[in-house]
Amino acid sequence: IAYSAKGIKASNAITINAGTITVKAVDDAIHADNTTTLENGKTPTGNLTVNGGDITVSTKDDGLHADGALTVNGGNIKVLTAYEGVEGNTITVKGGNVSVTSSDDGFNACATSGTGITISGGTVYVYAGGDGIDSNSRASYSAIAFNGGNTVIISTSGGNSAIDSDGGYKYTGGRVLAIMPSGGMSS
Repeated sequence: IAYSAKGIKASNAITINAGTITVKAVDDAIHADNTTTLENGKTPTGNLTVNGGDITVSTKDDGLHADGALTVNGGNIKVLTAYEGVEGNTITVKGGNVSVTSSDDGFNACATSGTGITISGGTVYVYAGGDGIDSNSRASYSAIAFNGGNTVIISTSGGNSAIDSDGGYKYTGGRVLAIMPSGGMSS
């Protein structure tokens, strides 16, 4: 019998506007997928949007995962345990409070071009065993954009970075505190 070990899963998009959500899962706690054509023949977005609510997740894989865009406009998100805390093709935090504890990357954006991660508001706290905030984009000095908000990033692994990108990052506003042990990747 086929089954899913994901907590909340959609074959298209997920939008959370309010409420209290608690998930304990073996696989992704909240997962928006875009790999299967919908019944109406359309291509799914795989977007995950959080506008409000109180979300608490514990998992052995991704806390919040979007095959498309993962956007946080508000609410309180706590990823208590995860392999990767927040993962999406792109990740945007415009507001709310996001707290992540992960054994690997705290934030991981999979896009290889354009801005993978944008933080323009809210509060972000990452405590990661791997890279704190990691963008795979190769965009020159815009793979990660810090435009506002308050961000604290701690990477505990000497082989990783608090902020990691293939193309560099851009700071235009907000507060960013990034901490990692000596011997970590310095690029």
